Amino acid sequence: VGIGVTPETDWYSNYDVLQINGGSALAAYTSGSVLGTVISTNQRTTGNTFVNGNKYIISAPASLYLQENTGAHIFYTASSGTADATISWNERLKIDSSGNVGIGVTPSVGAVNAKLDVAHALTDAYTPTAYNEDPVIKLGNNNVENNYVGIGFNHQGGTEGFLGWVRRSATTDIADFVFQGYDGTSNTYKEYMRIDNSGAVLVGKTTDVFGTAGIALRGTVADFTRNGGTPINVNRLTNDGSLITLHKDGTAVGSLGSVAGAYLTVQSAGGNLRLGANNTDYWSMDEYRIYPVTDAVDDIGLASNRVKDLYLSGGVVFGDAGGSGTSTSNSLDSYEEGTFTPALYFGSVISSGVAYGNAVGTYTKIGNRVTYSLYLLLTNKGTTTGQFMVGGFPFNANSGGGAYNVACPSIMNLITHTGQISCYQDGAYVRFYSTATTGVRAIMNETNISNTSEIMLLGTYMTT
Repeated sequence: VGIGVTPETDWYSNYDVLQINGGSALAAYTSGSVLGTVISTNQRTTGNTFVNGNKYIISAPASLYLQENTGAHIFYTASSGTADATISWNERLKIDSSGNVGIGVTPSVGAVNAKLDVAHALTDAYTPTAYNEDPVIKLGNNNVENNYVGIGFNHQGGTEGFLGWVRRSATTDIADFVFQGYDGTSNTYKEYMRIDNSGAVLVGKTTDVFGTAGIALRGTVADFTRNGGTPINVNRLTNDGSLITLHKDGTAVGSLGSVAGAYLTVQSAGGNLRLGANNTDYWSMDEYRIYPVTDAVDDIGLASNRVKDLYLSGGVVFGDAGGSGTSTSNSLDSYEEGTFTPALYFGSVISSGVAYGNAVGTYTKIGNRVTYSLYLLLTNKGTTTGQFMVGGFPFNANSGGGAYNVACPSIMNLITHTGQISCYQDGAYVRFYSTATTGVRAIMNETNISNTSEIMLLGTYMTT
């Protein structure tokens, strides 16, 4: 049947044909169990097959779509030819009865769930050609040993593009997924990421080698390597808190965080934070203490690398010296150096009207022991009466057995005196005595002291 045209007379007899305007045709083929439907342009079938023996109707290109009762759908094209000449078809796309798709090739035989085959050769394994066309999927091979699958947004007029492709190894039949970007300045492709055949994600590197700069992410471990720069930057916005949280078997064990927007904090989720070297823990820190893991092994500082100062509110507890003391008595909890102003007393009262040419004193307190020296130069002893005493000490002597004799009392310019001068520390004062040749001790008082007496003492006593 012809619509707008007288149909060609040499269609093969097994075809029923509707020919339209001379160039297009819809044909149905029947030969026993073989059935087919053909939609074509500029062709007529003169032989007992679907595509062999076809001829051009006019001198122009031709195309054909074939639907077979086997379930296959096939698309053909042919370049321009002369009217009545035999057509040489090129199969462009085929969908077989299993749903597999072949573009430029027959769908892969035996492929598992193969859905798309494309015959296209990438021109180079690592720098694919910059195709001047729209986004494409290009599948194929360069040679027998290297097959590729390419998915790209390709170079257009010098702008940057993107190309990802899969390469099959020439020897092991395993593939890498490679992602590249097009550099419009150098007109070359640069690799930015790949997933290698072990499943490692490689960024900025093409090999899973720790010493090569780049990032390697695996299912078990991640490597960050950079040449001459910081490998990892971690940035928390808005508020302070954890920057990195570390876990063991799903439980947080510690973290690195920020404080006051400027300081690093190292936190242990447990009761202790351990510090070590050579894969061994040496120091432990809890809420109240820093201490070595092993007793009596570690030092603080070296002979040539000393610690400058220690600021303590408590004391230093030394090891047992082997005496009768306990661990409590091994604590040095106080040390102080200073000055004080001594004063002349008579009967536990500062002498009324007393005047000094000089009154100075220094002391050193180590633990509960006070060692001092003092000098008093009188210009007027005052009018008070009573036992001769010196006071004004920085600490009181321990009344429970803390009184010690003054080591070196020296008093000059006395009024009257016979025998040896002795004294002892008693609470807040030093009390003075005179021991006659008979051995009897007598209290010294205001009658022994002149207005120009000089008093020098060097002593030690125990404080409370």
